[in-house]
Amino acid sequence: MRPLTLELFDLMDNGVGLCSVDTLEVLEANSALIAWLGLGPDENYLSDLINAEDLVRIKRSIEKKRKYRFCQTYLIHSREDTIEFICSTILLSDNQEFLLIQASVNNSDKYLKALVKNHAILLEKNNQLLLEQKLKAEAASRAKDLFLAAMSHELRTPLNGILGMVQQLGKSCLTNSQGHYLETINCSGQQLLAVINQVLDYSKIESSELVLHSVVTDLASIMTQVSKICSDQLLSDNNVEIHTQISPDIPLVMVDDIRLKQILINLVNNALKFTHRGQVSLILELRSTTSKSCELTFKVVDTGIGISEERIEYIFDPFIQHSFSTTREYGGTGLGLSICKQLVDKMGGTINVTSQPNVGSQFMINLSLDISHDIIVSEGHSLEKKCSHDVSIIKGKRILIVDDIALNREIIRMPLEELDTQLYLAENGVQAVELFKKHDIDLILMDCLMPVMDGFDATKAIRKMEVNGNRVPIFAVTASVSEEVTQTCKLAGMDEVMLKPFDFDQLIKKICFRLMH
Repeated sequence: MRPLTLELFDLMDNGVGLCSVDTLEVLEANSALIAWLGLGPDENYLSDLINAEDLVRIKRSIEKKRKYRFCQTYLIHSREDTIEFICSTILLSDNQEFLLIQASVNNSDKYLKALVKNHAILLEKNNQLLLEQKLKAEAASRAKDLFLAAMSHELRTPLNGILGMVQQLGKSCLTNSQGHYLETINCSGQQLLAVINQVLDYSKIESSELVLHSVVTDLASIMTQVSKICSDQLLSDNNVEIHTQISPDIPLVMVDDIRLKQILINLVNNALKFTHRGQVSLILELRSTTSKSCELTFKVVDTGIGISEERIEYIFDPFIQHSFSTTREYGGTGLGLSICKQLVDKMGGTINVTSQPNVGSQFMINLSLDISHDIIVSEGHSLEKKCSHDVSIIKGKRILIVDDIALNREIIRMPLEELDTQLYLAENGVQAVELFKKHDIDLILMDCLMPVMDGFDATKAIRKMEVNGNRVPIFAVTASVSEEVTQTCKLAGMDEVMLKPFDFDQLIKKICFRLMH
């Protein structure tokens, strides 16, 4: 039947259905007929629904008169009612013969009760179907999260080896050609890491797992860091410059500095990707201020290829690229701008773009942020101030490195060894606990997922062994990015979570900070 015909068929007050003339199987039935007959999910034949005497009468009539079209009325006693049936044979255009049933109930009260009962059954079935679909969707979501977590771990672990060795090689004497090769490897590795991070961030935002953590932040420092990070990623033969412009008297504010930095880096890198020559400007303007809050505008302006008017409307949608040729030429996941938009939304701000093809684009973020009157700034900035000239504090310290992969141990060992630390290496949690018993360890770098004993159980065991309130700093060094792993690290007693691959300088600063306190 056509969709409209089916809908009208189901809305009819009279019960109507089609049966096979040979088997009396109910092939089609509207809601009224289902209600009156009390059709269940496994009851598809008239023989399941009416008594034997009535069934014999119907079969006799069909056998006697099936050579001719007939129309005959029966009073059939179903389970609860006496139903008036009008049975007739019909011949459709394709020469298929069916038994047409039209039925009505003599008792109007019972008719209404039957309809209510039928609707209740249908509602229960629909609710059950919705529940099943909900459970399937949740299972699919969990499977996706597990897949992404596994993918992240499997990709980050070898990336940690690649980028770690690149950082170490960068300290050695290289020819110009070797330096160029190393720069290319590093840029490629960083681009791959950015793609992994974008996919994971989008998944977190999509499932509402991403939580913002506001801290006291120096925005001028954030702008400088973003400019330096993006400049360092430019190849030496690039014809684009990054300019930074910051309004004076920007106050300290409360914001998630890590996510704000991520937004700005995404926007600047996006501008650099589509700008062949000229400049990319990173601008911070203070629009207004009160004693409690301030209105700020961040701008990223480029002299790149621009965006066509019809594409601007969709520019912040996920997986949207300028065009297929753009994807082929410039690469990318198409998630960066979508992530920026969703992060800005979570911060309570707005983001928009203006552009002119072959002239350039301007991305503008408006944020209203609370002013902080504390003199303490964000942790990253604080560490930079306190530890940049005090690396000597790490000299001679006994540091335990725990990781089941030899390459990971080697990558951490090399920069620490250069600082004259005393290092101990363990392949699993059991070895780590034994080394902790034998030596007066000052700090532990602990992998989370290891055979024999994982980092969580090892940390718990070490915490139980500590006496007199002497708490040894334990860093989780992990390739797992899920919030669940982070929470498990904290519950186990770990003090910091370092995500592979990590920056050596940042690791050293965090170690210095913990050893100072």
